[in-house]
Amino acid sequence: MNRGWARTLVFASLLPLVASLGCDALTVRTFAGTVMQFTITGVSATTIPANQHLELWARTQYDDIVRIEGYYDLANGKSSPGYMIRQAISLNDPCMIDGYYFENNPNGNLLTTAAAYPSSTTAGGVLQTPDQLAQQVVDRIHQLTDPPGATGPLLAILPFDPNVPPVVPPSASSAERKAACDAYTSQSPITYVGNPFQITAPLRGYVYGFAKFVSVTPPANYDGFRIDTPTNLKVVREIFFTVEGPTVDPLNRGPLFLISQMTQGGVDVVHFDLKSPDPMGTATGTAALLTDLDEDPVQF
Repeated sequence: MNRGWARTLVFASLLPLVASLGCDALTVRTFAGTVMQFTITGVSATTIPANQHLELWARTQYDDIVRIEGYYDLANGKSSPGYMIRQAISLNDPCMIDGYYFENNPNGNLLTTAAAYPSSTTAGGVLQTPDQLAQQVVDRIHQLTDPPGATGPLLAILPFDPNVPPVVPPSASSAERKAACDAYTSQSPITYVGNPFQITAPLRGYVYGFAKFVSVTPPANYDGFRIDTPTNLKVVREIFFTVEGPTVDPLNRGPLFLISQMTQGGVDVVHFDLKSPDPMGTATGTAALLTDLDEDPVQF
């Protein structure tokens, strides 16, 4: 299965391309669920306590409240509810290894070390040694964690995964590191490992997007995450996030994290402003829901 923001799962329902009787038009039925585009700011990696996560809910015109699951593996009949906010990438990630980046590579050398690059390469006519290649990765991670002028590290919005990354001592061999990380990532298809070469396409797992992040040096702006759900929310009246523990009881939901106020949207778009229910809370955001994607056939 594909990974990453640039390779987000899109659950389209396509009818076979057949000529319509009596005309030359071809019709493709579009995705019948809901595409949800969010922004969020005012959060940190510790906003949600350890062992807890966010859940997304929607209220219909009948006052029914439905739980919105973000990750679906329809081919295998699997889904994973819940969302979490984590640092998108870190120099301390023990599983950011060459065995997960380079094809047919069984090694477990950290991408921040020269050992991950067996030989020098030439890019744009410039020779780069293994030490220089490793230093570029280190510099890139610093750009996303502590650049001048940024309010904090880049934060990723991810499917909820209760698995805890392994603790791998610096003295571990590459084989030992690879074994520990394989055991960790094999626990779930959504277990996340950041990719310093392309932050939108993780080495392992999936990413919905990122909380608002702006840096001046180098110039960068990340702001938004997308959730595709097969649940049709055409009649949605409200959405809200709650903070939940390992188990979720829809009849006894946890405390509110973000609540919504419907605002003016565009054609076939339902728009909400999001804010913390706590007057002292700093988390805010927006949500734009495309809910009529099944009603506009594409004509050829």
